[in-house]
Amino acid sequence: MPRHLLDIVVKAISQMDVPALRSLLSEAYTYQNATKEVFITKISEQFDRFRAAGDTLLIPSAGKCSSENCDNCGRLGFRFIGNKSRNYLSFIFEKQNEDLTDIFSCRDFRTEKDEVLAKEYDLLVLIDEEAGFKKDMGFHILLSDALEAMEVINQLPNLELSFDFLKSWILQYENSFSKMDKRTPFFFNLRWSTFLVTYRDCAKIYHYFEKSLGLLKTAAAELPDEQDEEAVIKWILSWSQLFNELYEIEDIQLFDLLNNDEKRSFRLVGEPFGFYNKLYNQFTAYNDRMLDKYSIYTHEEMNYHMEQDEEFLENMNNLAFHLEQRSKAREIGVEYRLYPNGTPDGQDL
Repeated sequence: MPRHLLDIVVKAISQMDVPALRSLLSEAYTYQNATKEVFITKISEQFDRFRAAGDTLLIPSAGKCSSENCDNCGRLGFRFIGNKSRNYLSFIFEKQNEDLTDIFSCRDFRTEKDEVLAKEYDLLVLIDEEAGFKKDMGFHILLSDALEAMEVINQLPNLELSFDFLKSWILQYENSFSKMDKRTPFFFNLRWSTFLVTYRDCAKIYHYFEKSLGLLKTAAAELPDEQDEEAVIKWILSWSQLFNELYEIEDIQLFDLLNNDEKRSFRLVGEPFGFYNKLYNQFTAYNDRMLDKYSIYTHEEMNYHMEQDEEFLENMNNLAFHLEQRSKAREIGVEYRLYPNGTPDGQDL
């Protein structure tokens, strides 16, 4: 191996030259626990992201891992910064004698000079892409099912899912999901993990409507006049649990483990989703109006509690909690003021 191999590899990465990297890296070593070809594929995907952001060159800047909790702390490498986007990717390089024996990304990298940076990229090798991962025939069959299932969704126009599509898709891949779920240790990121996350969300949505649609229609039928405050409060308390079981249902963000921490989204279209969304918006409007009046906290107190108390978020928008606290306070002679942040028209009581 030439003594300047590291310099040549750094130059190839800087120029986003995949053929050069393929000729320079050795089949004898793994890179970020992956074979040479898997690593080449992964870094090529990162180059595509840089080019899509307008970059024609990656500017290398020497530095080292700065994470004190990492075994690689202090090891040397380079940060590669897009010449247009200022997006960046950092690598640690390992050598034995003059061999370049490993390259792996670093998320806690520090260079010797301050630099203008934008978005950080990360070369992600999933568990089942590592060189030592054992794959039996059952694994290959299940992975094929997962990729097929996601392709079925990805081919939908605008990623729009109807209720009927949701039902048929869930039933079609139910058995595959069950088998994958049993074979996936907690927190393990595998190539089928995107399917697992997507399936869980879709199943949650489908089973919610299958169970709750009748109750939602009852809630809609009992919707009170907004001028009848007593009836509005009673309606909110009666139906808050139903609405809180599944909120923001119209646009669910799915974390895509196969796309380097990027987010994908699908939209639920048609009925009963449109019906739910309209009813949920009405519930939110009523609930917010009552909270404005009966909340026991000012905005400043809410901000304080959000920083100090993790459990506070569970009760912040819960009208029943605020009414109960007012009742308990009244028993000991304490009376919280109404409209702690001022009345809607700006007039104090």
